[in-house]
Amino acid sequence: EIRGSGGGGQQQDSQQHKKDRTNRHKESSHSSTLVVTLGRRLIYSHHIINAQKRAAVANWAVELGLSGCSKIGWPGVIVVEGLESNVRLYVELLSKLRWKILTVRGEQIIRGKPGEALDDLRAFPKGFQEFGVHAMPEFAKLVRSVGLDELLQTLFKRYPPQT
Repeated sequence: EIRGSGGGGQQQDSQQHKKDRTNRHKESSHSSTLVVTLGRRLIYSHHIINAQKRAAVANWAVELGLSGCSKIGWPGVIVVEGLESNVRLYVELLSKLRWKILTVRGEQIIRGKPGEALDDLRAFPKGFQEFGVHAMPEFAKLVRSVGLDELLQTLFKRYPPQT
C-alpha cells in the first residue's frame, strides 16, 4: 500500500521534478538502438475527487509521456503506461499527495526488442482520458478494448496464477 506523506508539497514537488521528468521523457524517445521497457500500473484509490489531485493525475501523466485513463469518484482508479522509469516516478509523485488509500494493485513490465519503439509496445493511444464518477462501465470497456482485461481484474484483487 502506498500512502501520501501529507499535503502542501504538490506544487514544490511538481516544480522540483519537472526538469528531471522532461529530461527522462526526451531520453526515452531519441534512439532506435536502445531496448525500451514499458511499464503499466493499475492504481486504486478510495476516491479521486479533489480538483488539484485530479489535475495532478492527468497533468503528470501527460508531462511524463504516459498514456492511460482514470475514473474519478468512489473508487478512484488510474491505469497508466509508458517508459518504466517514468511510470515509477509517476507513482512516486502521486504517493506524496495526501490520500485516504492509494495502492498499486496491478503491474506489468514489458521489455521491448532492440530497436523497437516505446509506442509499438503501448496498448493505449497517446494521451490521457478522465472518466466521470458514474462511468466505471465506460472506463472498464476502454481498458478491455485495448487488451488489458487481466490488468483490470487486479482492481478486484483477481490475479493471474503464478507460473
